[in-house]
Amino acid sequence: SKLKTEALQTLARRGLVLIFSCHPPHLNFWTVMVWPGGYEMDDTTFFMGANKTWPDGDKLVYGKKGKVKGPGTGAYKDKGVSVKFPGNTDNIDCWLTHLSRTPPPKE
Repeated sequence: SKLKTEALQTLARRGLVLIFSCHPPHLNFWTVMVWPGGYEMDDTTFFMGANKTWPDGDKLVYGKKGKVKGPGTGAYKDKGVSVKFPGNTDNIDCWLTHLSRTPPPKE
């Protein structure tokens, strides 16, 4: 159907790749999601940019640990990923240059 095709195209644009391998009577299914910077779903990352707070209370805080939830969108496409930080309502698109896989050094 047209709706199904549009949904699959949207998933493909967001970096979702589906690989099917059929061996009767079994169907094996793997979902591979690798986004800019080599990040994958639920990878841990640390914010290394300047602090910022939005009117709804969501915020970015230097050194805060978050979980990668998807590829960046808009201006962040191919240059960032969407990250869920504890305490925030929404995922926040972050530039790869503002993320680290290791926490910042303790002062």
